[in-house]
Amino acid sequence: MQEVGALQQHNQGGRLGPKLSRLLHHRQAAWWFALVAVAGVAQFASFLTIGIIIFVFLGQLGYDTERMSTTLASVAFALSFVVALAVALYAYRTQRGTFFDPPKNRIPRKSWNGYASGSGAVIALAVAWLTFWMWTLFLFGFANAARLAFPHFGFPGPPLAWVVPVSAGLALWGFVAWRHVSLEVLETAEPPELRLAAHLKQHVEAIQERTQALEDAFEEAEAISKKVQRGIELEQEQLRELREQYRLHAQLMELSDHAPAVRTAIVQEQTRASRWDLLVNVVVAAVFYVIGLLTDALVDTEALGHQLQQWLHLG
Repeated sequence: MQEVGALQQHNQGGRLGPKLSRLLHHRQAAWWFALVAVAGVAQFASFLTIGIIIFVFLGQLGYDTERMSTTLASVAFALSFVVALAVALYAYRTQRGTFFDPPKNRIPRKSWNGYASGSGAVIALAVAWLTFWMWTLFLFGFANAARLAFPHFGFPGPPLAWVVPVSAGLALWGFVAWRHVSLEVLETAEPPELRLAAHLKQHVEAIQERTQALEDAFEEAEAISKKVQRGIELEQEQLRELREQYRLHAQLMELSDHAPAVRTAIVQEQTRASRWDLLVNVVVAAVFYVIGLLTDALVDTEALGHQLQQWLHLG
């Protein structure tokens, strides 16, 4: 513990200065170097695999692979960079959070420096390999492009003097950054036993969250089912109202078909009633007139006699 703390204190300050120290030991820089190292390993492995496949396949077909060795190696080399790019993109998309995972097995504290230095050396070798070839190809392309404008253009000194320092410097930076981050991870990581318990706790919490989400989904589904049931009941009520309205409409239509006959019967009945009323009125008036005459006769016999003489034309 004291050794790691002293190392971090030296890295944070020391002779390099705080800004340069933060740059050399930055976690993001270590992550990018790890990504470049993955691509470098993929390029080297794919170069060997593709080269062996091409040479064996063409050798079986009877081609002179010794005479074509330079061309075949160039093809395999170009294809290996395509594979390295694909692996780098895949790692960038899927492995962002796994580069700094602590080791699964317990590492004794006294072996932390060895583990960090060993993994940093692997990172440095892979970074040096890939950056050497990438920087070489870049300088080669730049020189050819510059010769189009300046035919006598050339880099002073040997080509390795322009390539090796860059790749070596990046490899050293990758080693320092990865070693520093590895020591931080080992110092802050939980023991494997506690890590297992932490993972179990995370899984339990995730299961609880999913269970709660499932319960919420069931409650929401039940509420939706109730709303649908209410909607069905309202539609059934509206359907009953429509049926009643249709029944009334059918009855009205049926009555409207018989309306002329009903109207004629009513008019005839009214005509007969009016005639009957007129007859009754005439009879009643005549009866009352006779009654009036009889009454006068009974009251005044002489007047009755005069009246009869007038009606019967008696002298």
